[in-house]
Amino acid sequence: MKRFAYLDIEATHTNWHDADIIEIAFIIKNEKGEDLDFFHSLVRPQKSIEHQITELTGITDKMVEQAPEFHQIADKVFDKLKDSIIVAHKAEFDMSLLQKKFQELSIVLSNKTQCT
Repeated sequence: MKRFAYLDIEATHTNWHDADIIEIAFIIKNEKGEDLDFFHSLVRPQKSIEHQITELTGITDKMVEQAPEFHQIADKVFDKLKDSIIVAHKAEFDMSLLQKKFQELSIVLSNKTQCT
């Protein structure tokens, strides 16, 4: 049975090449639309959050001060996402950033994606 991970990532700014993740959330459903799993976490970035991102998301530098860094949640995120088709708005941005962060940890994320 197919699994779909409906993913949303927020980042420090809009260029995935050098952005950091500040929030990751997803819900996993089967092809019948039944909930199978979920995940949500703020993430402490290495860079400051740009003002326009705070205006858009409501996430401030103070909110992520005590959040885990990506490497601290990476294994859990990877395990939950494996074998899922990732569905996201602007999937190219979310997946490129997520793959970059996993690659920094020598983890390959190669899920199929669908952009909304």
